[in-house]
Amino acid sequence: MKKKIGLAVVLALIVAGIGLFLAYYNTSNRNVWFDNTVINGVDVSGQTLEQSKETLTKALNDYTLNVKGRNNGKFSLKGEDIQFKLTLSDKINQLFKNVHNKIAFPYAHSKYKVDYSVSYDKSAVAQAIDESEIVNGSDNYEIVNPRSAFIMYDEKKHDLVVSSGIDGNKIVKKEFKAAVNSAIGRAVKTLSIDDNTKYSNIYKNAKATVSKKDLQKVLPEYRELAMKFIKWDMGDNITEELNPQEIADMLSYKDGKVSWNDEKITEWTEAFAQKYKTVGTKRTYKSHTGAMLSTAEGDYGFRLEWDKTLAQVKKALKKKMDQSDVDAYAKKADDDTKKAITVSLKPIWYSKGYKLNLENKAEDWNSTRYFEVDMKEQKAYFIQNGKVVYSTNCITGKPEGKRKTTTGAYWIKQRQLHRVLKGDGYSTPVTYWVRITWTGTGFHAAPWQSWGSWSPSYYLSRGSHGCVNLPGDAAVKIYNLAQYGDMVFMHY
Repeated sequence: MKKKIGLAVVLALIVAGIGLFLAYYNTSNRNVWFDNTVINGVDVSGQTLEQSKETLTKALNDYTLNVKGRNNGKFSLKGEDIQFKLTLSDKINQLFKNVHNKIAFPYAHSKYKVDYSVSYDKSAVAQAIDESEIVNGSDNYEIVNPRSAFIMYDEKKHDLVVSSGIDGNKIVKKEFKAAVNSAIGRAVKTLSIDDNTKYSNIYKNAKATVSKKDLQKVLPEYRELAMKFIKWDMGDNITEELNPQEIADMLSYKDGKVSWNDEKITEWTEAFAQKYKTVGTKRTYKSHTGAMLSTAEGDYGFRLEWDKTLAQVKKALKKKMDQSDVDAYAKKADDDTKKAITVSLKPIWYSKGYKLNLENKAEDWNSTRYFEVDMKEQKAYFIQNGKVVYSTNCITGKPEGKRKTTTGAYWIKQRQLHRVLKGDGYSTPVTYWVRITWTGTGFHAAPWQSWGSWSPSYYLSRGSHGCVNLPGDAAVKIYNLAQYGDMVFMHY
């Protein structure tokens, strides 16, 4: 009996001790949040109500939204850039009261959520999205359009296969903006739009145009037409190659038939021509005065002959490879087996520059030797290694109608000791003809001009029909200096 009474007393003392401890704990923390209290993801333990409001407001207003997209696409918005402002609801006051109206236990973990309102500049968000890399792409982030089932070149198998399609990463801006605005409105700091189940409408989906089963049936035909490489030797150790994947993309399948897609062939050829076109590039050169001048006018530079190049591409595409060579390449891809299914071509140039430099197209001319025609001074110069080695007076076109001499960067195209120049109302034999433009401008001797009366303004009344008239001895000198392809800069 005594043992039972003793045990009861011990238990009573323990309970009383716990009660006193809890009373002390709750009383001593009546003006602060209890230990291990987290509100809206922010630890406010031991803080007063007002302190916690400041902590929460500061933490939540220190806002940056980070968006993760497909193919490692990224987008971020800083709160300060969109005038982000978060205001806590007064419900935090009631929460504080409710927490302290109950008995709190030490070491307990409590998590709460308090409502808040968010304001920000929606137009700033829209602009940031419109200009973003994740929407527009960049050199470091390629935008890939979605595709339904299609025939593709498998790098590992070295052969064509039927693909189930690709999701792509082309964003639907309207849906993306809605998701971003929703996240900001909830002060969410991380948004993963590559979640197909949750955000399936943000990325553009491909429309199925053909089934895998149908493509499997025509795979042998695709293989016969597309399994080849077409290679151009562009010169200057530069090559261009049209590969099986690009060729397969130039084929179309519809109603059980495979055919060449002329629009895609033309599109590829246009890109090919533009890639190697340097005509129209802005070039900077040292004038006879020592000043650096620039021009983007003229016909100097590399340019493929469009019609002939397109015909060349179409002919090469339609050339069939021996299927045993195709099988050998698929079995073991090496230089020899690839060569067996490669069509080797030379580019068909309309015009060429001195040197092809795709990294800097403006460096396609020989800056160590060139001609300059200063039509304001009415003088022609030959410049070599940065120095004027020859100069002469000249008379250019009368500045009226079609007689005005063109300006820009051109190249020496032809030399003839004798030529008859014909135009509207005239037919004139000339000597020491050096063609500058295809439309008829060139250097030549002009003995009919009164060179003794020459002045820089002489051309205003006695100007040519567009050519660069020269005294006899100067015409001989420039004829001998000029080489095919030399640059000629002409300016006022």
